[in-house]
This record gives sequence, structure tokens and C-alpha cells, in this order.
Amino acid sequence: MSAPRVPLTECAHWYAASALFPGAIALDATAGNGHDTLFLAAHVGPTGRVFAFDVQAAALEATTARLQAADHGEPLVDRVQLFQVDHSRFPEHLPARTQGEVAVVMFNLGYLPGGDKSQTTRGATTVIALRHAVDWLRPGGLITVLAYPGHDAGVELTLLLSFLAALPEHLAWTEHEVATASSRSPRLFVLRKHDGERSPTGTRALA
Repeated sequence: MSAPRVPLTECAHWYAASALFPGAIALDATAGNGHDTLFLAAHVGPTGRVFAFDVQAAALEATTARLQAADHGEPLVDRVQLFQVDHSRFPEHLPARTQGEVAVVMFNLGYLPGGDKSQTTRGATTVIALRHAVDWLRPGGLITVLAYPGHDAGVELTLLLSFLAALPEHLAWTEHEVATASSRSPRLFVLRKHDGERSPTGTRALA
């Protein structure tokens, strides 16, 4: 019997956890239903801070409800600031002191699960958001991007790949490889900011 495949959302959390620490600053660029926001809030600790963004009020309402329902000994919602704004504009809403200090930025592209499928992230603004995210990362900081080639906005993947291919030398990226993936399967990319030279680009299989 083969081992069960780990969902890519959980793989993204695994990668993100490697760069998080108590007191860290983290961004959820696409709050959605709040799964990544909750994960980040639980890992930055009481002295950490999470900034979460989404263009849909329904997403922020779902995220707030998820944070409030989490039993973590204290209200996780107190560690989070939510903004109803496109992720490409996130720098307008962060304290200036956080530039170069963000430990993790998470992107889960596409549409809001259970919501209006006509409202999706767009490649052009996602690339802008990624450029900003790189600028806001601390050395050793990490970006995860979960992309969905199978939905109508799958063109976003093409722009994402072009962005990754043009990264400067101090940024290393990898794609999480899934053995049973098809051309329409979700794809997870992980980008880490290094002090020194770029690490070899490649793939790493966790599931």
C-alpha cells in the first residue's frame, strides 16, 4: 500500500514553519477562508504579528471566524490585522519598520473556495505582490505560492514562472514535486532569501 499523499496546503505549512519563530512577522497575501492566516498566527507567538489581505469581505469574515474559533489559550485574532485590499497593494498597509523583516509570505492563488469563482487572483497583480514580498523578506525569509493551472485564471502560472526565472542570484526557488501530478494539478513553489550566493534550483519531494 502506498503512503497517502500530503495535501499541498500542508506542504506549504511545512516549508513556512521552517522560517517562523516566536515574535516573527508574517503575511498571508490571500487570506481566503483563513487556513494560512490561522497557521501563521499560531506559529508567530504572542509577540508576533500577521498581516492578512483579501479583496473579498466574505474571505475576511471567514478568516476572522476561524481565528475566533481556534482554541489556543488566547485569542489568536489579536495577533492578526486584516485588510480588504488587493495583495499587490500590501506595502501601503504595513509599518515601514517591517520592510526587510518579514519571515514568511504565503500565497494561495485562484478563487475563494465556496465563494464566487469569477473573482480570482490575477497574474499581473500577483507578480507585483511577489516583487513586493521579496523586498519585505528578511534574510532567510520564505515565500510559498500555491498555484492552480486547472482553473480559468491558469494563465497566472505562466507569469509566475517568468517571475521565478528572472529572480536575482540571492533568491533560490524550488518547486515541490508531486509524483502523480497532471498538467492541471495544483503546483507549489517555495522561494527563500539568502545572504550569500544562490542555492541550486531544483525540486524536493515531501509527499
